[in-house]
Amino acid sequence: MIFQALLLVSALQGIVAQVIPCPEQYKHSIKEVGCSSGLLVFTALTGECVPILSCDESTKILTIAAEPSEKSYNDAFLCCPDNLDAILQSPQTKEDCVTKCNLENGMASHEATWLDGTCTCSLSAFGQCNPFGEVAEGYSTCEKYFQKFGDYNCNYNLKSHQVCANDDFDYDGEYVQIRDLCPDQCATVAFEQDSLDETVTFDIETGEAVAMSNDRRQLSGYPFGSHIGKPIGAIVYEHVNGQGRGWTVSTRGKCCKTVWRWCCGFVCEDNCRQSGNQDFANGSNNVVSSVTVGPGCKLTMYQHGAGIHAMMGRWKIYHNRFGDNNLNTNVAYGQNDDASSFLLACWW
Repeated sequence: MIFQALLLVSALQGIVAQVIPCPEQYKHSIKEVGCSSGLLVFTALTGECVPILSCDESTKILTIAAEPSEKSYNDAFLCCPDNLDAILQSPQTKEDCVTKCNLENGMASHEATWLDGTCTCSLSAFGQCNPFGEVAEGYSTCEKYFQKFGDYNCNYNLKSHQVCANDDFDYDGEYVQIRDLCPDQCATVAFEQDSLDETVTFDIETGEAVAMSNDRRQLSGYPFGSHIGKPIGAIVYEHVNGQGRGWTVSTRGKCCKTVWRWCCGFVCEDNCRQSGNQDFANGSNNVVSSVTVGPGCKLTMYQHGAGIHAMMGRWKIYHNRFGDNNLNTNVAYGQNDDASSFLLACWW
């Protein structure tokens, strides 16, 4: 955004006096705005504008030039120009208009029009649609959205899959797919009539399509009961409520625990079988927003990739070992989990 760019330039030039902490009604967190090194921010403890030194998208933690230096994206807020009141009351340039629209209307895909000295603010088509409700999670522009989600989203049909979280969105024929909301980001993506087939998921290890029997996915009761079963113990989805692309997760016949027996050597202790700690692959890394876990299974998702460092971040267990029905739930950490690896165990 132009507003961010101006503040970024000010920070790099050391002109800290030209920005101030934003008033309460205009506070926007870095989670909402997007993190960039050099961008000027303030926190509840600093109370002054300091530059961001580094951003970690996997943890949503930034480092600032103040103590304590590490902050969550949720706890650091964009600074404002020191002549904010004048800009809001009477914008004089296109840049002023952008600042006014962003601050008064929020950072959720608002467009500024500067024509004949008049500033007009309007919500973009992307913001009006709010695909899968992702605007609230910080993916408030086409650019941010496609930094997170795969290009295949370009060809998702808006109406047939109820992609727009805004029930009042006007499907007027101009906006058929997400590509019509984001033409610049989708310009080089090959057109498909509809790349979201909700009767298909993808094997998380091979990427191969797995045929399903359902017509539609709903968190209130995914109709996947007939599909969950050995070796498939779970399904993960890129958006909340079982929406968007889905991936099947399977055990690979490995023992969860082994015991020594004189007759047979090391054998499985019980009927528990597992996948082993694996990376989320084939487009599923860092985008899982909802899960289905079958009866008798336990799915653990880790913040970091497979290996010893998987235990160095946070993790979450979706436990359904003693359940009689599928466990269908959105992930624990907001709409978009930062899971990079998993381990599935099922008591078959």
